[in-house]
Amino acid sequence: MDRRKLPVVSTISRALSQMKSEEVEKVRSLSRSLVVEGLKREWLTRLTFGCDDSVLSTNEHAEGTAVGFKKAKTGACSCYPPFCTAAQTVKFFDVYNRPGNVCDSNGADQFMVECFKQAKNVRVGIVESVLF
Repeated sequence: MDRRKLPVVSTISRALSQMKSEEVEKVRSLSRSLVVEGLKREWLTRLTFGCDDSVLSTNEHAEGTAVGFKKAKTGACSCYPPFCTAAQTVKFFDVYNRPGNVCDSNGADQFMVECFKQAKNVRVGIVESVLF
């Protein structure tokens, strides 16, 4: 696929911001299924998930954000999503959006369990996780 034909991040963000939460979940599901199909073609014997989270500040209040703790931008609204990548291929597997004022463990366990459930579709011998 020619990367020049892919939409830029701001275009994707605008499209997602206009969707209802059910529609965003469908996009997440489609994205995961495309990554699973790509991983199947890799013929991996072991699948390692790298799991981490990151604070993303916004310039204004947006749905799903809250004022959180970030030294560089005190008082700014942010979100604090955990994300998961397939370490062998550096493919982005999934992300779970949450407001910036939550503990880093909030919802992370359910998010990781869901990633592991989806990994069963890849049909590899061993699935493991590395937390950053």
